Amino acid sequence: MKCCMCGKEMFGMGHNAAPLVVNRDNRCCNECNEIVIRLRMIEYLSRKENRSSK
Repeated sequence: MKCCMCGKEMFGMGHNAAPLVVNRDNRCCNECNEIVIRLRMIEYLSRKENRSSK
C-alpha cells in the first residue's frame, strides 16, 4: 500500500489522512501522519477558541 500523501510504500494499515485527504479509503504513512495530527490540533484549538469567545 502506498501513502496517499507522499506516495511512499507503507507497511501495515497506515493512518487516516483526514482532514487533509477526504476519501476515507486513503491512508497515510507515519511521517505524513505527523502533519495530519498537527492540522487536527490546529483545527481543534481554533474551534475551542471560537466556542469560548461566544
